[in-house]
Formats: sequence, structure tokens, C-alpha cells
Amino acid sequence: MSRSASFAPWADAGGTEQTLQLPGGPVRLYRLPARTADQSGMTAQTLIFQHGWGMGAAAFWPQAALAQQGFELLALDLPGFAGTGPAPARATIQSYAALVIELVEALELEAPVLVGWSMGASIAWLAAAAAPHRIGGVVSLDMTACVSDLPGWTAGLAGGYGPDDCARAVQA
Repeated sequence: MSRSASFAPWADAGGTEQTLQLPGGPVRLYRLPARTADQSGMTAQTLIFQHGWGMGAAAFWPQAALAQQGFELLALDLPGFAGTGPAPARATIQSYAALVIELVEALELEAPVLVGWSMGASIAWLAAAAAPHRIGGVVSLDMTACVSDLPGWTAGLAGGYGPDDCARAVQA
């Protein structure tokens, strides 16, 4: 797939685009390496941006400046979004979280920070809870106020995500 004009902020800064075929489905990955004058040999912290419902990686193009601050940036177009083709037959927040973990493992990333917006934040929390040894942290942007179903709140994530899962994710 060719780069769209909206990819320009990352492409102009040396970013790349590729589609990875993972067990959970194909993921379009945009990668922008850290750009810093620091030659200390330290490994850059990786941030993985996950979009919300009906969106794609382009929502994060304005974050390109973070590469100048020493962060490696990865943004995803999840299957079924941003022109990637149809979603997997039984796509769920949990299956997308598993896909993010597959990506972390396939790229051999060490403790990346998951940055999720809306649906992407829910994916990030589930991925952190499922693989706390692989995920370095979570940044949630505009996520549901409560991820678990509790008395008086039934807008939590489907699939039985409860208070114990939240506690494990926070401890990760």
C-alpha cells in the first residue's frame, strides 16, 4: 500500500510503513525511530500508539515531534480500520489486545509503553493485564470511565475484565 499524504509528518522525519502478518491478523505498522543528539548508547523508549474506533494511525501523526525527544514511535492500523480490509470474523477488544502482544513479541520490543485513544486505550489495558512482563506502561486517552462492570455501571469492557485485572495492569 502506498503512503498517503497524511503520513508525511512521519515520512519526512524518516518514518517507515510496513504490513506485518501476525497470527491474529495483518497490522499496518508505521515506525519512526528516535532522533536525538544523545549518543549515550541508551535504548530509546518505544511508544506504541493504538487508535480509537473508526480511526487509524493517522490520528497520531502530530506526535512526530516525540521522536526528537528520544522516543521510538510506532503507530498501528488495526485489522478492519483505516483501509486495512475487513476485520477478523470475531474481532474483539481482547483479540486486538492479543494482536498487540504478538506485535511486541514479533518485534522483540522491551517494555514498550502502550498509548491508546478510546478503544485503543481499552486494548492497551487488556494487553498490559495479559502480559505485564512485556508491557512497560499504559497511557490512556479518552477511555471509558470504568473498564469493569460494577453495580450501577454496565459500560465496562466485554469479556469479564474486572477489578483484579485492573490491579494487575496497574502493577505492571
